[in-house]
Amino acid sequence: MWADAFARHPSADWYIGYEADTYVLWPSLFRFLSTQDPTKEQIFGCASILVANQEVFANGGCPYVISGALMRATYGKDPHFAQRFEDDVVNSCCGDAELSIALRKSATVPIKRLGDAGARFNGERPREVLFEEGNWCTPVLSFHHVTSEEVNWLSGVEREIRTRSNGTVLYSSFFDYVTPPELKLALDVIENARNASGVDLNPTLDKWEAFSGSDHHVKQASRANGAEGCKKQCLESGECTSWVWSKADQDADGECHTMHDGVRVGKEYKGTGTRTSGWIAKEVASFKSRHACKAPPSA
Repeated sequence: MWADAFARHPSADWYIGYEADTYVLWPSLFRFLSTQDPTKEQIFGCASILVANQEVFANGGCPYVISGALMRATYGKDPHFAQRFEDDVVNSCCGDAELSIALRKSATVPIKRLGDAGARFNGERPREVLFEEGNWCTPVLSFHHVTSEEVNWLSGVEREIRTRSNGTVLYSSFFDYVTPPELKLALDVIENARNASGVDLNPTLDKWEAFSGSDHHVKQASRANGAEGCKKQCLESGECTSWVWSKADQDADGECHTMHDGVRVGKEYKGTGTRTSGWIAKEVASFKSRHACKAPPSA
């Protein structure tokens, strides 16, 4: 594929690959690439590690971008470049990994890491993004694992955001669009000083996993007999935006995890046992306020 792409367009500045279930914010990606140097041998994308040999590669779930200089230093110099790595590809789990590794190691000067793009390249679904200080005010270039319905929805959301943000789409731009209705209502009450009568300011969702215990900004709290006990621990700890209570069917109580200075909406839980998640709207609003985007990058 890449040999054919190079043969058809040998003088291109950039070569971009992505998977069918990836949504790319093309104007944002092109704007970012306009600030980069295509004459430098480099690869951009979501960094992953191939476990077998601990090599870094650009995950195919995000757009991965190869500079023209790197393509000319590899495919351009050796017409049989792809064939040299056929055995590696056959014996590997991941073609995207073998491509990145081959390109990195075959550069004029071997490349040790992917190009610096901050958090711009994202490999998560919109609701499964971990919103944190490191990405909140950063332009987002992609979402992964999206369905055809989500592609249509994202397209409409992207157009709406661009009409009111000078064309810049940040991670934070999407937050209000992925927030559960219960949390959105609670945030509206708090952020606009509305009447809170009848509104649950600490909304809870059953059969929902807002985050996992291994996510960043997560602390393991004491075991709890029920979801309310987990919520109580979150309310009593500092800057706790959300919590997840998980219990196996055979256990009398369950694990409680809390998230601090970060927010993740998460996904429906379809496994065994119980998952209940909740958010503390006051702390979510505080997180948004503390990290307000005053002068975000435009690309």
